[in-house]
Amino acid sequence: MRIYVHGGDPPLTVIVRLEDAAATLADAAAAFAAAARRRGRDVPEPAAFEAAGGARLEAGSRAADVLKDRDDLFLLVGADAGAPAAAPPVAPVPAPQPAAASNPPAAPHQAGTWGGLPAAPPAAVSSLLARAEAAAAGGRPRVAAQALRGALLQSPGHPEASARLAQLLLSAGRPADALPHARAAARASASAAAAPAAAGAPGGAEARAEARQLLGDCLLAAGDAAGALDAFREALQEAPTAQDGPPSGFELDLRMRCARALHAAGGPANAAAAGRLTMAALAASDQTHADALLLFAELALERGQADDAARVALRLLPQAPAEARVRAALGAAIETPDGLRAALEDIGAGPESSEALAFVAAAARDAGAVAAAAELAARAAAAAPGRAALALLLAHARELLPDPGGAVAAVLDWCSSAMAAQSGEPGDGGGEAAAAAAALPLKDAAALLSSLPPLPKGRAASLDWLLTGMPAAAVPVAGHQPDKQQDPQQTGQQPHTCKQQEEEDQQQQQERQQEEQQEEDDQQEKQPPPRRVRYSDAQLDALALLFTAAKVLFASGALPAAAALCAALEAPRAASEAELHNTAIRNEAAYFGCVAQLLARHPPPALHSAGAGKAASSGACAGTGTADAGAGVAGERPLYVLGDSHCLPVAWRHVTLRGERRLLRPLLVTGVKAWHLRRGGSFYPARQFWATAAALPRGAEVVLVVGEIDAREGLLQALEGLKYDSLEAAIDAVAAAYASALERLCRGFGLRVFAHPAPPALPEAASLVCALNAALRARASEAATAGLAVRWLDFEAGLLEAHPAASKEARQGGGGSEPDGSSGGAGPQLRREFCLDGTHLSPAYLPLLEEALNAAAASGFDSL
Repeated sequence: MRIYVHGGDPPLTVIVRLEDAAATLADAAAAFAAAARRRGRDVPEPAAFEAAGGARLEAGSRAADVLKDRDDLFLLVGADAGAPAAAPPVAPVPAPQPAAASNPPAAPHQAGTWGGLPAAPPAAVSSLLARAEAAAAGGRPRVAAQALRGALLQSPGHPEASARLAQLLLSAGRPADALPHARAAARASASAAAAPAAAGAPGGAEARAEARQLLGDCLLAAGDAAGALDAFREALQEAPTAQDGPPSGFELDLRMRCARALHAAGGPANAAAAGRLTMAALAASDQTHADALLLFAELALERGQADDAARVALRLLPQAPAEARVRAALGAAIETPDGLRAALEDIGAGPESSEALAFVAAAARDAGAVAAAAELAARAAAAAPGRAALALLLAHARELLPDPGGAVAAVLDWCSSAMAAQSGEPGDGGGEAAAAAAALPLKDAAALLSSLPPLPKGRAASLDWLLTGMPAAAVPVAGHQPDKQQDPQQTGQQPHTCKQQEEEDQQQQQERQQEEQQEEDDQQEKQPPPRRVRYSDAQLDALALLFTAAKVLFASGALPAAAALCAALEAPRAASEAELHNTAIRNEAAYFGCVAQLLARHPPPALHSAGAGKAASSGACAGTGTADAGAGVAGERPLYVLGDSHCLPVAWRHVTLRGERRLLRPLLVTGVKAWHLRRGGSFYPARQFWATAAALPRGAEVVLVVGEIDAREGLLQALEGLKYDSLEAAIDAVAAAYASALERLCRGFGLRVFAHPAPPALPEAASLVCALNAALRARASEAATAGLAVRWLDFEAGLLEAHPAASKEARQGGGGSEPDGSSGGAGPQLRREFCLDGTHLSPAYLPLLEEALNAAAASGFDSL
């Protein structure tokens, strides 16, 4: 069985799989503690065990006897482990009564009862309500919901528990699930009007109005605008009204909810009524009511008044920067020329406006308005050219367009400003730039970046940098010796298959690693340990900016420049006193580490300029070879690899597909999840993904690789955030988004898709990745059956092996678990030879990919 174990401070949740039927709750706690230690956490021994409903359990109890599969178990320590809340008393069996007339009138509520049921002692429910409140305040809605459900088990229909649970589910985006609880709270409030002293009953007209408001909110979110309007009008009738003077804030809130319901109902008459209510609320609040301002902006957008909408959204943004509706209104407004012009006029363009420009750019980016975000970021960087943080915002915004050449230009411009500041030239942010650049190789970086030709914006995996940047011989990378093999065509040998190449590569890699380790040991003996540096925030931003340049260079084919920049940045990276993955630039540092390892230990073939000859036959499959092995690359048909960072290990390498040598061209979409690609998704990775897909020629073949980030962080975050009640439901939602993406790629863009499994590279998430892959495989098969040009690449099993250490643990102690949803060693783990950095696959898996591609092509794919 599998249970969710909660404990620790800060809170930690671990999915524990108990394979042994005799496993106890103490075994589950031990597995939880082991998983916490693997994450660098020490958790105290629990003083008490508690089920979701509040019942106390004994440590020696068999888990199978006291819990069901996928139940929650709370490990309590300290004050939380005090005496449990008292259980509700059992109602006595009433004595027989004389026969009564049929259909007697219902008895009124009596004190101490609710809905005719015996009330639990106040302490029992109050304890669970308090626990729910603390969990919700601590950002643990799933735990809060479990406590509220426990309260409802003890006191069915309890109004406060019902209302709180409805609010939690509504906030989690589950209005249909929230509705029954909102209805229960509304019924309870209506019943309480006749018996205000009833136990737990809300009292007063305002409380009844709040219950109707909550019901209306749920109905409106569920798409029932008419029902919501009725509920809001009933709430207005219940709400206390001011006899003299302006309406209260609560009354204005209810009026604006009526306006929203009218607007959602559609039709000219409803739209006019919504507009009148909105203008009245603005007049009554001296144009300060936030919801009235937001609806005004949305109505202005519908009427083509983007400039007014932009100005109002800008006014709201500082008040509610995390409000999705505010960001959406802003993004929709400034995507238009009039809206963007109005926003720029309001913000200004001087140095004092740089922070405001950056703030609005980030909000626009999150709303999916990536072109406007790039323009705003460019204005911010121009207003303060010495600020590395602003240059970094601009570089990332240009990546989204996609415009890798523009991203590199943003880095180069900052390098020039920083070098000018170092030489004493005046400029905005010059002092900060000079300090940030003190430990960085800016001259080397600027020389590398300025040597590249312009790269056209929007071209998918352009070869310009690859072809113009390649020398006529293999390019050595810092810490890496060029491969010793020769092109088989020049020696008269038969072309290598990927399997043969893999064996040679492994031998050469072992030799190379031994040589590099020896050189490193020799250097350490000769040199004192490097001095550690505590980088300032500005220095970290500058480092992240150069890390980003290395990533963009590699993904765009400027391999020698990327290798040289990685070599130049290795010393300042290693000098950081803090582990960079624990800083604000952890994402940029992770990408840099991946690219640096690929270039140093698994460099792609050194390809050189176009027209150097006919396309070579199969060779250099797993990333080795000489310049001649890549001759004629411009004439090779591309096989695009579209997706997250897992497209990098195979980038700029070759496979043989249907007997034809194909160049794997990366189309990197930073941070994209399968969930982002759902219908209606507008988060910026989705915008970059679809813009990239749109730039490909119809009929192009694409390897789609997404899903690993969903498994690593998205699934359990959604589960803990109460988006779903089970892991299976969360996986199914991601798989549905994936299926939608497959259909759009094929039908909308005319692409032919090879579906790559999500790589199970991270040990802690391997089991979750495998579970998600099973769902993705099923969706890909359904798409193929429906006639779409989709084939699943079935090679995941070749990547995996059983984990011997974890298997031993399972035999000894009833099973273990890993955080983030894996089940310890019960599930398979990535084979060591395919591991690059703990998160990505090594290019050594390329033969498996090539074999799966050919198998998929032979399965009727070419006839579609």
